[in-house]
Amino acid sequence: MEKDKVKRSRDGKARHKSDHPDNMGIDGVNDELEKDVLKDSTAGLEDENSAAQDLHSGSAGEDDMNDDLLAQTEEKYQQLEDKFLRTCAEYDNYRRRTRKEKDALYSDSLADVICKFLPVADNIDRALEQAENNITAETKPYYEGVTLIRKQFDEVLVSMGVEEIAALGETFDPNLHHAVSVIVDEAAGENVITEVFQRGYVRGDRVLRHAVVQVANSC
Repeated sequence: MEKDKVKRSRDGKARHKSDHPDNMGIDGVNDELEKDVLKDSTAGLEDENSAAQDLHSGSAGEDDMNDDLLAQTEEKYQQLEDKFLRTCAEYDNYRRRTRKEKDALYSDSLADVICKFLPVADNIDRALEQAENNITAETKPYYEGVTLIRKQFDEVLVSMGVEEIAALGETFDPNLHHAVSVIVDEAAGENVITEVFQRGYVRGDRVLRHAVVQVANSC
């Protein structure tokens, strides 16, 4: 009996010793390590997935912000382009208008100056007319000199675009001629100018002064 007690005591100690953690086999330790590694790996994957979701959400938000910024920039560009085109059109209209006003002002000023000199030309014509009836050896040089002056005066007028209105022998035109006398002359045609009392001048389409004339056989 004592032998059985000793044997049971030894068997219990052996079982107690084999159940102690320090006495676990290599396979048990490996299993524990695998569980820990698997747990850590699972936790790491969850963290990576969460970070990826956060990054994707942030990227989507940034894309929306970039789209809004691009739309605002395009709208601002369109507004500036429209403003630029309107400014160019307004400036072009202003340039044309000022050029036209400048040309008109120059034309009006020149016409006014020319008209003030026309009476001088009339006096020269009267002087030549008187000299033609009384040409002598003494007055001939004077007559020739005044004739050259009148010719020079005409050249100056031509250089400024002024032309004399054709009158003698022409058909009367109320837009160019001013009739102060009407006669009946069977040798002349109807409404034909037979005499010019004062020369008329035009510059382009503008009449500076109507020619003062006599008309034959006016209706």
